[in-house]
Amino acid sequence: MTGPTFALYTPVLRSSHLERLAPLPGFRLLASGRHPDCDDAVLRAAPFPVLLADPDALAADLKADPPDVLEVTEPLWTAEWPASLRLADAVPDALLCTYAIEVLPHPAPPGWERLVAVAFGSAAAARAYDRSCPGAGWTTTVVEERRPRCGRCFPGDDDVVAASGELVFAAELSERKGVDLLLAAWDEVRPAGWRLRVLGWGPRTEQVRAWAQGRDDVDLLVQADRAQVHDAMRRAAAVVLPSRRVEGWREQIGLSLVEGLAHGCRLLTTDETGLAEGLGGEHVVVAAGSGPALADGLRALGEPASTKRLPGREDDSRQQVQRWLAGQVR
Repeated sequence: MTGPTFALYTPVLRSSHLERLAPLPGFRLLASGRHPDCDDAVLRAAPFPVLLADPDALAADLKADPPDVLEVTEPLWTAEWPASLRLADAVPDALLCTYAIEVLPHPAPPGWERLVAVAFGSAAAARAYDRSCPGAGWTTTVVEERRPRCGRCFPGDDDVVAASGELVFAAELSERKGVDLLLAAWDEVRPAGWRLRVLGWGPRTEQVRAWAQGRDDVDLLVQADRAQVHDAMRRAAAVVLPSRRVEGWREQIGLSLVEGLAHGCRLLTTDETGLAEGLGGEHVVVAAGSGPALADGLRALGEPASTKRLPGREDDSRQQVQRWLAGQVR
């Protein structure tokens, strides 16, 4: 085996983790919980070992086979940080590192100084940590959150593919994700040539279900599986995520935005996401929490194009982070 061994801990296992992480030699993924979007088929096909267990069992696994690198949750995910420190105590000689995407500064919990290396998913996250953890002596880098083209949906060599007139919202049906603003803006604009496809569930599910009932310009799929999400992204011309700030929370990245980019989609989002300052060109960024601004964003999309251009096949940014963190071992 060449290179350092690497264990990554997450409190919530998601399909996107399994799809995006690289099967590096000596890599394993540890999780203490499972998100509803984690498909059994995706889990079975994972190209690296996955241990889903309680923290005691995870700590025992680390003690039995100590990794050279232990990636834990970011300290500004304060509710999960104590579990990360508990696992770090099991392997005190491992390089302790994290991947950080939180963009809302707030007081950091005790123990954040134990981190040795931090990779940030956006410049906004780096600024948030500068404010939250002043004087940190970490080794850091910024790897802007991006995905290459989705090889599952586009295995061929074509750079330009067909697109439907579908605008996809694939996220929690909640106030913070702005789904209520989207419904109102859609009713106001009724954008020509577009069809809205909503995938998700959450506290606004029944409101969205009632709104979508009987409409011929809207499709609703509650609790979509990964195959259905990929199908929606593959066909869509654009992805919308009108996130807005609520108490104690701001959109860090927005998984559906990253997946939209991987499928060649245009994005309509707000200035709350950590991706916002890096989006330009064909993408539309509007002020968060404003119904009129979101309606203007729908108008700015214009009529949907019949084709879309796919991104390249370079390494996923998450895989770049893995390699950078592993490279910090001396």
